[in-house]
Amino acid sequence: MSFSTLLLLTFLATVITTMAAVSSTTSLTSILIPLYIYPTPNAWDLLYQVITVYPTQPFTIIVNPGSGPGSKRFPDESYREGITKLKTFKNVRIIGYVHVSYIARKLEDVCQDIDRYVGWDEYKNGKISVDSIFVDEAPEDVGKDAISLSGFTMINPGVIADKRFYEATADAVVSYEDRLVNYYAPGKLQTSKDQNKSPGTPSRM
Repeated sequence: MSFSTLLLLTFLATVITTMAAVSSTTSLTSILIPLYIYPTPNAWDLLYQVITVYPTQPFTIIVNPGSGPGSKRFPDESYREGITKLKTFKNVRIIGYVHVSYIARKLEDVCQDIDRYVGWDEYKNGKISVDSIFVDEAPEDVGKDAISLSGFTMINPGVIADKRFYEATADAVVSYEDRLVNYYAPGKLQTSKDQNKSPGTPSRM
């Protein structure tokens, strides 16, 4: 078993434990799963099982064939099969990974990745289209050169970001990347008093 597969199993075990403690009458927030492991045979099976067991729970799954969509028009056969299966679940939203290297990456390269994801909709032997885009390594501040993308967009600065991201640029912002127990640790609650920053981690997901 690879280390990445073990991480996925550990993460899903935590998800199952948490969800089991939630009342069925509670309004559920979408669970974000960065599926950064290659779909070798059976590698995604536990994820399929969890999605099946919780058919009313929304899942947002990030796919990342090669630090983005990869260099070819479509992903390889293993990814095509895995994504096609994920698309059969009504409670799953698929988003494609792109990175901007904190704006150090060339804009045309980022746009090329996004266009390639859009092109997945043209695949004829299965449904592999993505529903939205996940922008990793995003800057935490909004400047005059900030890019606004249409449709549902999720960005990941990994820290509390400029509140204008929530108002215009992104539909969801990842502002924390660690264990939940550390998020609520004394003196470490992830909030900000900066008037230009978001006070917490709101999301319009």
